[in-house]
Amino acid sequence: MEPLVPDISLVIPTYRGEARLAPLLEEIALVLAGYAYELILVDDGSGGDTAAELERMCRRYRRHRVVVLEKNRGQQEATLAGLEGCDGTILVTLDDDGAHDPADIPKLLTVLDQGFDLVFGVPLGRGGGGIRPGSRFRDRLFYRLLGAPRGVRVSSFRAFRRALLQQALREPLPGFIYLSALLLRQQPPSGSLEVFYRRGGPSRYGFRARLVLFLKLFYFYGIRRPFRG
Repeated sequence: MEPLVPDISLVIPTYRGEARLAPLLEEIALVLAGYAYELILVDDGSGGDTAAELERMCRRYRRHRVVVLEKNRGQQEATLAGLEGCDGTILVTLDDDGAHDPADIPKLLTVLDQGFDLVFGVPLGRGGGGIRPGSRFRDRLFYRLLGAPRGVRVSSFRAFRRALLQQALREPLPGFIYLSALLLRQQPPSGSLEVFYRRGGPSRYGFRARLVLFLKLFYFYGIRRPFRG
C-alpha cells in the first residue's frame, strides 16, 4: 500500500507551459514509479485556460495537484509558493521546459544520501548547456556572500531536505527571493552533480537582467541581510 505521506515532493513552476508539460509528466511517472512522491505544478499567473488544462493533466496521476497564482510572480517566488505546501521529506525542483531530465532525479537523491542536505544538478562543463560566465560569477558570489562550499555550482534543478527549507523559512523573508540563496544562507552540507541538460538554449537573463540580479543578490544576501536580524 502506498504511504499516506509521500517521501518526495516535486515542484515545477510554469507560465503558459501546458503544451510542454504533458510529456514531462509522463517521463516523471515512469522514472519515479517505484517511489512514493507527489508533484505540484505552480501556475504562475498564466491566465486563460492554463489552470484548467493543468488540472486536467494532473487528474491522470495520483498525488498531482496545481497551485494557481493570480498574478505572475516569477520563477523564484512561484517555486517557493509550491514548496510551502509540500508534504515530502525530500523536495525536488525542476523547470517545465524538459531541459532537466527526470532520469537524473534518482541520481540527485543518491548524492543527497551521501551526507548532503542540498544537491544541485548542474550542466556538464562541455555540452549539455555548458557553463555560462554569468553562472560562474553567481556561484562565486554565493561562495563569498553565503559561505557556499567552494566548487559547488547552483541551478534550479535541486534536491534538498524539507527540514532545510523549514529552517530557512523561520527567518523573515528578504525583499528579494532567490531560492538557492535562501537555502545556502543556512550553510548546509551542499554538493553539485554534473548532468546533461537536454536543452541548452539561450539564458533567460540578458546582460542588464544579470547585472540587476547580481546587485540584488549582493544587497539582500550580502550587505543588508535584514532577515538575520
